[in-house]
Amino acid sequence: MLAVVSSSRAGLDAGTLAYRVASAWSSGGTRAVLVDVDNTGSALSERLGEATRHVFSPSESGLPSLIAARSRLTLRLLAEHCYSLDPADGSLWLLFGAHHHEGAGHAAGWLAERLDDLSGIHRHRLVLVAGSLRRPDSRLADLLAGLSAVTVVAPAGDREALFELRRELAAWGLGVGPSGPRTSLVVEGAPAFKDSEIAKSMGLGVLGRVPVADDQKLLRGPAGLRRRFARHAIDSIAERMREVAPRLDGRHAPAPAAGEGSGTRADVA
Repeated sequence: MLAVVSSSRAGLDAGTLAYRVASAWSSGGTRAVLVDVDNTGSALSERLGEATRHVFSPSESGLPSLIAARSRLTLRLLAEHCYSLDPADGSLWLLFGAHHHEGAGHAAGWLAERLDDLSGIHRHRLVLVAGSLRRPDSRLADLLAGLSAVTVVAPAGDREALFELRRELAAWGLGVGPSGPRTSLVVEGAPAFKDSEIAKSMGLGVLGRVPVADDQKLLRGPAGLRRRFARHAIDSIAERMREVAPRLDGRHAPAPAAGEGSGTRADVA
């Protein structure tokens, strides 16, 4: 189980990067579910809905409705509360979170209490969580601590930026000590240092770099040279993250479980 989170200084929303990563996985045949637990009010469902001209309602089908079901978290129940933009094969499920920060925090805590159930789902669908470090929340910290790996999107324009990032990660329990989730970086914008220098300074691996780009345009797709470059960079990051996932969890996720329904509320409204 993996996560993508935005640092407090990042311009790119983690949900956008996570959506592009998960889309790249699904295009390659990996079944995945993207879980939105962003507590900053960025409303991935609204932004993606606008970009794709679909309507998503988390209260009707999403993390809020899943929690309200008051049932054990299973693959079949999850299917009933997800959307999919590829209903033909259902390879990518989208579980949108609450718009309000307190609702998102509650959802993160709810998921943290069900890490064993999430792990069971991960045997059949690679679980990718999207969140943010901008608003401190112990419930999100508990959820991240239970995942295998966390990728942090952050700029690295100067030494001060790296110092602040190191302090922020330590406050979240990321990148420190052997007991927490494996932490890596995606560097946003033009860094002042080589990847090897950043890795040595931070003690973390660098998965890749993404240019500073308009968040909404990246959600729409790679039209235009700058966005195509960003898409290429994200596809490379997705490949590296996908390579890490089975080594960390000892599982592969491309094939559905016996009896798994196509079932999604994946009929996009």
